[in-house]
Amino acid sequence: MQAPETSTLPRRSILTASALATASLGCARSAIVGSETIKIGLVGCGGRGAGAVINTLNADKGTKLYAVADVFEDKAKGLVPRIKATPVGKDRTDVTSERIFHGLDAYKKIMESDVDVVILATPPGFRPLHIEAAINADKHVFAEKPVAVDGPGIRRVLASAKKAKEKNLALVSGLCWRYEQNTQELVSKIHDGMIGDVLGVECGRYNGGVWVRPRQPDQSELEYELRNWYYFTWLSGDFNVEQFVHEIDRCAWLKKDETPVRCWGCGGREQRDGPNHGHIFDHMAVTFEYENGLRLHANAAQQKGISSRNEVVAFGSKGQVNLGRFIVQMQDGRMERYHKKATQMHQAEQDVMYASLRKGEIINNGTYMAHSTLMGIMMRDACYTGKMITWDKALNSDYHYAPADLDTMTLDTEIKAPKVAMPGVTTLG
Repeated sequence: MQAPETSTLPRRSILTASALATASLGCARSAIVGSETIKIGLVGCGGRGAGAVINTLNADKGTKLYAVADVFEDKAKGLVPRIKATPVGKDRTDVTSERIFHGLDAYKKIMESDVDVVILATPPGFRPLHIEAAINADKHVFAEKPVAVDGPGIRRVLASAKKAKEKNLALVSGLCWRYEQNTQELVSKIHDGMIGDVLGVECGRYNGGVWVRPRQPDQSELEYELRNWYYFTWLSGDFNVEQFVHEIDRCAWLKKDETPVRCWGCGGREQRDGPNHGHIFDHMAVTFEYENGLRLHANAAQQKGISSRNEVVAFGSKGQVNLGRFIVQMQDGRMERYHKKATQMHQAEQDVMYASLRKGEIINNGTYMAHSTLMGIMMRDACYTGKMITWDKALNSDYHYAPADLDTMTLDTEIKAPKVAMPGVTTLG
């Protein structure tokens, strides 16, 4: 399985730790080769962070969890015994108490340490800041999806991705469908003309939603929002950016990552009307339009009791492909269920990342992970405002959902609870 956006460096013999710090172009670390231990630093000790650590330890026998960081002390300290309790983590967790960091600035301690790779798994609002810090610190990066919540964040990520290429640092995305082998083969066949010219694309994701963490006594507004981050746009991007980005990314992949020109649509919240649901929506539906007139219809909902659905369908001049169900249906009546390999895609992305590093190949997914995230941002903003949103407007917007002073905030910083968007009334500056 080949990883996207890969460049190859000359193979090197096993390097000492000190040589690794100075080899390659500029001050960047070289690819990690041979049997050398790879020190892993984790920023964000929630469920996805823990899962990514386990996948990383399974991907390469030389990896060790070396340092962890989280905004909250209980989460940072609680992660280490959880990893140690797993079969793969029992002897591969080397986190001393001095390397367990907490606070809004805890990520800086990870970047200042001598870890080789950082896993970024905090709420997405922090991702642009953390990617930038990691690349500036010469770390290889695995960044969970999505990678920003607004236009300024996207521009920051694109700049970091460019710098990562200049420094030969890996920047691997958590958009894991791109590493799923069956999907890779089907998308390749579509690109090779299996269903003729692609005339339209449709995607949908319906489910019942996620956890709710009610406000606790004596919590500040900031702590409450950080603990209940999914329900606040400045932290999650809204549910479509945080989760539906997977389906959007597969559509972008089908279109060979061509960027849409504009989108429009509608959305709102019917079930998320209580004090524990922040201000995000629970349903959205938009149409993206491309330069050649092709349209992508994207719709998503998180509501209890609705029928579950998770599909991406490409409609071509000769047939159609359902990437959610792996079904190919041709106009002549032929139908095939295409699911030839069992792939755990969260594991696959880590397997590819570390195999590539060992070979001296540098993966940089920076452009497509930023662009797919921006499509999610366009979708949300079209639904929030009720207005048409163009690609250029979204990318160049100066409207910050995430606080502009995010890198200087502390847990004592006072913030105000945001208002729920109202289509036709809400504006974005």
